[in-house]
Amino acid sequence: MKRLSTLAAALLLSAAQNAPPPSLARKLPPAPEIVLAAAPPPDSGPQRPNKIGDHRLLPAGQLGKGKWTKSPHLWRLALRSNGAAAMRVHFLAFRVGQGQAWVHNGKDWFGPYTGNGLYDDGDFWSHIVPGDRLVLEYAPPPGVKRPKSPPPFQVREVSHLSVNPLE
Repeated sequence: MKRLSTLAAALLLSAAQNAPPPSLARKLPPAPEIVLAAAPPPDSGPQRPNKIGDHRLLPAGQLGKGKWTKSPHLWRLALRSNGAAAMRVHFLAFRVGQGQAWVHNGKDWFGPYTGNGLYDDGDFWSHIVPGDRLVLEYAPPPGVKRPKSPPPFQVREVSHLSVNPLE
């Protein structure tokens, strides 16, 4: 019986770790959007024959353009890179504690990312999200009052993939 309850607890934890972003279950207005400058054309020269995209810097302060919603209590920001087949972001100084962060395109989602991120050091790349629009979503820990600042992480780079390596 103890083995069964341990298995049930593991399944519940797994389900919680794979919970979709709260905004996908609600009708919320679109997230504020930053449109990145046009990506350079793919380089097909002999130097980089397997190159499938570019890493692009996100200027400092851009996360300040995200918006908080009251119900559910969320921070959201969309990034658009026209022409991208897929995107992902580079998180730095990721320290959300019991909070949760996701990346999604409105249909496909990854997360929640918690604590100090995937490697527990605050520095990691998100999963690859299909399409030319990626939404960052953050839910603070329960009981935390609505902050007026961006979430407790930075995004310095956005990967614009001209080919979706998952297809």
